[in-house]
Amino acid sequence: MLRDAVPAAPFPLPPSPAVSPAVLPEKGPLTLERLRGLWPRIIEDARARSPLLGALLAVTEVAVVQGATVGIRLLDTNAVHAEGIERQRDALAQLVGRYVTEPVRITLEGAGSGERSPQRATRMTEEGARQERLRALRAKDPSLSAAVDALDLELLE
Repeated sequence: MLRDAVPAAPFPLPPSPAVSPAVLPEKGPLTLERLRGLWPRIIEDARARSPLLGALLAVTEVAVVQGATVGIRLLDTNAVHAEGIERQRDALAQLVGRYVTEPVRITLEGAGSGERSPQRATRMTEEGARQERLRALRAKDPSLSAAVDALDLELLE
């Protein structure tokens, strides 16, 4: 006796990664209110595509929409987050573009956007650490500092 039915798989197959389980909303105009309303959904979509991008977007909000430019603001001051958003800017623009009728450009806005100071932190060397300790000793004891200056002494550890 032949059976026409295909036997069931012993375990369920995972969904195909090419098919997104979430249905996109209808594309609409690029407005601040609409984008703010869609932002949680955009974050979830980003998380499904790239966990890193999803994590970065979780600490952002839509700050401004001007024409086809979307300005997002970091909710923290972590420079690593700002740098990550900068590196993922094109991917984010494509992701947001799935929800609107026109291509968008992404910018970081505000003081929380991790703008770098002109002076970049440098790596501490052994000599630099030693000098820092000696500076701290001189600052703690003004008489020691006065003696070093008056007698032109060199402090040793």
